[in-house]
Amino acid sequence: FDELCGSELEEIDQLYSTAALVTLAGFRKAGKDGWQLGNDLGLLLYHTGLGLSAAAQLLRHGYPLSVGVVARNALEMIATVLHLHEYPDDLQKFREGRFGSTKAVASSAKKLFPWFGELNGLLSNEFVHVGEQYNEMQTFRPYKSRDDVSLGHGLTILKIEVWMFYVTVERTFYRFVRQPMYWVEEPSDSEGQIRLQYAPTSEGDRWAKDFIGSSLKTVSSVSPSNSSA
Repeated sequence: FDELCGSELEEIDQLYSTAALVTLAGFRKAGKDGWQLGNDLGLLLYHTGLGLSAAAQLLRHGYPLSVGVVARNALEMIATVLHLHEYPDDLQKFREGRFGSTKAVASSAKKLFPWFGELNGLLSNEFVHVGEQYNEMQTFRPYKSRDDVSLGHGLTILKIEVWMFYVTVERTFYRFVRQPMYWVEEPSDSEGQIRLQYAPTSEGDRWAKDFIGSSLKTVSSVSPSNSSA
């Protein structure tokens, strides 16, 4: 795997590491400042990062089918972070275990990323539930070439989710990012709060297109976020 996908793995690692560092900085600052929402979202993002790291290891060691299962769980955590960041009144339900995380996909994540629901459905139907891919023998074996279809699918899933992980982290801990690529701050009527709009820079859009293979201008829907910083 490392020989076939070394350059892509390095790109994934760079973006993942950036997101992880921002998460750590934001989580620590939230604890010092007593920002409970930031503390809870930081913990969720930490677990998201662990899930994506596990998915990468599964892909490296020849278990591409299991990548989708772990990635589906990470995707639900990303949706939950996006939802709670926009609707902090649901935080108490989340803490008490009464928040339905699947609600976050329809009510928040799909507003930011129109294709979020499609990706969520694909991972659920084809990996978490018993889908068509389970009709074929999934054997543990080293990858022989980049033409391996399961390897290509696994890499694509991993790239998309690591990108979404970064974008969600940038949104959650916006003020800890030196040069945001996907969000801009707008004036807010509430003191101590900020409003964020998804607005990828030309550099951010170009970078994402090179990274995951498609332009992201199609997900440029406006989404205000009232978040104490």
